[in-house]
Amino acid sequence: PSTNPILKLDTKFGVAIPFLRDFSSQTNLRVVLNDADNGVDNLSQSTFIGGFLPRGRNVQQFWGASSKIFTASNFFYVATQVQWNPKRNLYFNVGANYLDLEYPMTWFNEKHDLKADEHKNRFGVMALGSYQTLIGPISVGVAKDQYLDGVVGFFNLGFYLNPQTQE
Repeated sequence: PSTNPILKLDTKFGVAIPFLRDFSSQTNLRVVLNDADNGVDNLSQSTFIGGFLPRGRNVQQFWGASSKIFTASNFFYVATQVQWNPKRNLYFNVGANYLDLEYPMTWFNEKHDLKADEHKNRFGVMALGSYQTLIGPISVGVAKDQYLDGVVGFFNLGFYLNPQTQE
C-alpha cells in the first residue's frame, strides 16, 4: 500500500428559505475534491452515492438512483426542492438534483479521468409526501434518474439519524 498522503476537501452547504405562507425552498450543495482517483479501489476516499436517505458513513443522497449505486472520490452535487405544507403535519416536496463527476476536479488535476462508460454528469427528480405522526414522519416518494430505467420508490418511518453529524 502507498503511504503518500491524500489531500482532501469535503464541503457542504445547505439553506432553507420560507416564502409565501405554506411554502419553503431547500438547497444543498456538496463538493468533494481530493487527489485520489474515482473508483472503488480507494475505499477510504470514496463516497457512495444514490438513494433518498442512504445510511452509513461516506454517503451522498441522489434522487433517482438506488441507494449507494455509484462510488466517486471527487464530485460536485447540488439539490433543490420546494416544500408545500397545505395542512398541519402534511408535507409535499418536489425537487431536482445534479451530480457531476468530472468538474470541478479536472480543473485542478488534468490526469483525473473517468471510465469511458460512466456518465460524467446526471440529473434526477423526485416527488415526496410526508405526514408527521407521534412516532415521527411517514414518508413516501418516487424519483427518476435521466439515464437509469424505471423509477425508484422510497418509504421511511421515523426520524433519520445521520451518523456523520449525529443529527
